Amino acid sequence: MTPTPKRRWFRFSLRTLFVVVTVLGCWWGWNLKWVNDRQRALVRVEKTGGTYDECNHPYLGQNGIAIPAVCRLLGARPMACVWFKRGSMPVEECKAIAALFGEANVGYMTGSPSLSEPLD
Repeated sequence: MTPTPKRRWFRFSLRTLFVVVTVLGCWWGWNLKWVNDRQRALVRVEKTGGTYDECNHPYLGQNGIAIPAVCRLLGARPMACVWFKRGSMPVEECKAIAALFGEANVGYMTGSPSLSEPLD
């Protein structure tokens, strides 16, 4: 009877470890940048007279779209709505901010946040 071979552990080189750590670090940094961009955008919306509202659900936004789990770990909160004051920012900037909040209803305020119109 032949003896069973010893179990070999998975082996990798130091170069492979460096590549994996670099790729994970880039991925983590990309998500951290997205979270920071969202936080800065909310500050900008408030400074220009707009408003926003957070969702009650821990990870789903108003439209049923979830924000990534790693972004929630980094502090991102799902938004229900983001409302801009008309004329306070260029339309291109409003659209760029709206792209950061895919889970939220985004538009212009028309007197009260419950009465709003979508971006052009």
